[in-house]
Amino acid sequence: MDISKALESTYINAELVSQSPTKKLVILDEGSFQKREYDGKVSDKFELIVEIDRKRKTWSPNKDTIRNLIIAYGKDSTNWIGKIVNLQVSSVRGKFTVTGMPMPEPIVTTQDV
Repeated sequence: MDISKALESTYINAELVSQSPTKKLVILDEGSFQKREYDGKVSDKFELIVEIDRKRKTWSPNKDTIRNLIIAYGKDSTNWIGKIVNLQVSSVRGKFTVTGMPMPEPIVTTQDV
């Protein structure tokens, strides 16, 4: 049995995105706030259930990504369900980060119908 799947994170992270052939995800739920502790500080992190490359993952989008989603789809995260997001990995202050940009929806004209 190939056990390598056990090493894979349940979260969207820079390594997973770098290895993704599509670098796209689909938002599956409206998300929720979860209490997380980091460096001794507890904060509320916004998390979404998403699918990337046919794998269900948890995603905690950064503030830039949340701003991008709000601009594209509004402040109500229920409007984000089913939307496709392009992902990119970049280095910020020596740490890799994942940023998402909503995919533009196709414009349908009467000629397309």
